[in-house]
Amino acid sequence: RWLSQYDQILVPCEHNVPVFGEHHPDVAVVPLGVDHTVWSPGADPDGPFKVLAGGSLWQRKGLDKVVEAFQRASIPGSVLEIKAAPHALDVPKVKWPENIRLLRTWMGIEEQVAWFRSGICGCSCRCPVLKERLVEGNPQGVFHDVGNHGFA
Repeated sequence: RWLSQYDQILVPCEHNVPVFGEHHPDVAVVPLGVDHTVWSPGADPDGPFKVLAGGSLWQRKGLDKVVEAFQRASIPGSVLEIKAAPHALDVPKVKWPENIRLLRTWMGIEEQVAWFRSGICGCSCRCPVLKERLVEGNPQGVFHDVGNHGFA
């Protein structure tokens, strides 16, 4: 009820719109910002094609789809590193292939920046490009589009 005292409610993602929309008529998405001077890929171009993904909730963040696309793309010498929160309960308990690494520890800001910079690109199934490519059945295009320049 306290939400009614505000003219508009700002949320960081589409997932929150229906949640807050039940209690307020004007809910808008304002994605979280990123400081590109700190959070930019800096991987060794001669190293492996390392894809980074992460999230606190496996299904909601689409990490299952990221794994599926990565496996279907079959990029030689590639590695997928997934940062999943230690408290996340929905992470599959499976034996991962050697080129898929699951990180479950907390990281300080310096460790996060170093991890982020170790990748060629990062991806998220929340991204329309990845969703579109998965629907089209063309996961190779997802990683081809980003090359070593950023995110899909």
